[in-house]
Amino acid sequence: MTEEEIQRAVEMMRTGYGLARIALELNKNKRIVQHHIRQRTMSKEERAIYNAKRADADRERRAARGGRKPFVANDGIGTAGNVGSVKPSQELLADRDRRRSRPFTIANDILGDPEPGRSALDQRMNGAMA
Repeated sequence: MTEEEIQRAVEMMRTGYGLARIALELNKNKRIVQHHIRQRTMSKEERAIYNAKRADADRERRAARGGRKPFVANDGIGTAGNVGSVKPSQELLADRDRRRSRPFTIANDILGDPEPGRSALDQRMNGAMA
């Protein structure tokens, strides 16, 4: 919320408007309006107590779920360091290497044409003949 909206919300609250009406007038979420009004109308001591309670609750929540999760760097394959992840078969690795070793062609690489035998039509024809 902008500073002007917060001031307007505080003034509306002082004149007797309810949170729902203020949120509707400002076209904001009711909880957002409530948060900003609460923060604006608290004294420094109240705000310090409020922030300390929030920090304690955050620590308790983290402790309840076992602390922070350790960071695991992504290995680029999408496994993100998962133990026991599925390894590609030797056939798949050989097929990948074969496709990478083919010479560069404009049709395949830039225009997106599939390699010979890899199009849906080729696969359908091979499936029908098999």
